[in-house]
Amino acid sequence: MGKVMVDRTLTEELATFIVDTDTDSIPEDVYGHAKVCFQDWLGVAVAGANEPLVGKLRAHSDRMGGYEQASLIGYWQKKNVEQAAMINGAASHALDYDDSSMSMIGHPSVVLFPGTLALAEWRSHSGRDFLTAFIVGLQVA
Repeated sequence: MGKVMVDRTLTEELATFIVDTDTDSIPEDVYGHAKVCFQDWLGVAVAGANEPLVGKLRAHSDRMGGYEQASLIGYWQKKNVEQAAMINGAASHALDYDDSSMSMIGHPSVVLFPGTLALAEWRSHSGRDFLTAFIVGLQVA
């Protein structure tokens, strides 16, 4: 009996790539570069933390309530994962100094770091796991 061809969606293909990635084969210099990317992103996020948009998002999240799961950059405050990712992402993009990638036509760090940082903090993942998520996410992007 012949093989049955199954069409897979792009989402299924990406999920398979993520799950099948051999993270042990990621070279150390890639982790070094990811650390530099994070430092750059974090600096820009700290600089943007006091921008008016961030204040509005914080005020809105205060009204929404929720669990204290992940830190807001530049504040002694935690929000739920989704709110922290959104607010930290806005802070890191507010001044428009975020990184650029001509090959990807976008700003990869502002898309990847806020969510991965919030999830890593909430789930108590290591810094290495956090950077691995960024690296694999960058490959998917």
